[in-house]
Amino acid sequence: MRHYACLVLRYPTDGRFLPWGFVRDGVQFDAPVKVALISDDIDVLAQMAVNGGGIARLASFVAGPLIDKQALVPLFAEDCCHGAHAVPEPMQVYACVTDRQAFTSKVRAFVSHLEGCLADAGMAG
Repeated sequence: MRHYACLVLRYPTDGRFLPWGFVRDGVQFDAPVKVALISDDIDVLAQMAVNGGGIARLASFVAGPLIDKQALVPLFAEDCCHGAHAVPEPMQVYACVTDRQAFTSKVRAFVSHLEGCLADAGMAG
């Protein structure tokens, strides 16, 4: 990734960059990237990638429709890794509450629903 223009997501809450994590032979590592553009808006990064601005690490719900329309090409698909020896690390999703009393039955049901959605999308681990 250090030889290609990379479109990098910056978390709006704390300014950190979304790491480009990969797994090779069971070992996780963050790939060095050549930053071409930084944004805190994943849709902006997706449109930049569509318009040839570089490589972006996108969530499947953003990239999927663009891949289906052949506006984007996945670099690390399960059936084709172009000779790569590493695979992208799945993104982590967390649900946070201010305290245990905030974890009401409604919140518990919502978290359960999210877990089901992630499992259906193949993102549950």
